Amino acid sequence: MAYRVLFGSKAARQFKKLTPALQQKVRDLLTDVAAEPYLKSFILSADLARLRYIKFSYQGVPYRIVFTVSEERQEIGVLFLGTRQNFYRDLKRYVRSL
Repeated sequence: MAYRVLFGSKAARQFKKLTPALQQKVRDLLTDVAAEPYLKSFILSADLARLRYIKFSYQGVPYRIVFTVSEERQEIGVLFLGTRQNFYRDLKRYVRSL
């Protein structure tokens, strides 16, 4: 059974800033992840170890999508997405603010 994908407020704002073609690529990737979240993603390290991520490139630019998986609710919560440049620094800052 596929997990339901939900966007957090920050991730929703980041998603809206993407081009329509890139938005479609993200939707396609998240559909794949929703089918098998543990096989299609990686665990972040250190203080972010409770989070998972997928990485991909679009037109030569590396991107990351960070999310949580809720087994009880069968949901994937997208927290943060964007280009690789300064991604982890900004992610840590965002997670500390939660």
